[in-house]
Amino acid sequence: MNKIYNPDRKDWLNILKRPTQTVSDIEDVVNEVFAKVEMEGDSVLMEYTQKFDGVNLKSLQVSESEIAEAADLVGQELKTAIALAKRRFCSFVFHNFNVGCTRKYFRMFRDSFMYTTE
Repeated sequence: MNKIYNPDRKDWLNILKRPTQTVSDIEDVVNEVFAKVEMEGDSVLMEYTQKFDGVNLKSLQVSESEIAEAADLVGQELKTAIALAKRRFCSFVFHNFNVGCTRKYFRMFRDSFMYTTE
């Protein structure tokens, strides 16, 4: 996992570039991950974090102090951009599906949009 703290604005586009893999390149792996996590739970998430990110987690829970510390590392401009992206996403969800932007609908959006291709 690459950790990037307060990147310069000129580096944002490069940092946010998506991998060039196609859906068909990763679909089997993604489906396997979802199925295994659904069946076996959090311990599998820790296995996959080790496999894909090279990180050994002792817990999946993030403490309040870790959240506060991380929030302090994010600049106000980026926080504002993230809040705007959230508002736009929630507006899209509401106007296209006539539902509020809540966790309840996460699975629906994941299943509906994850595998769309252009």
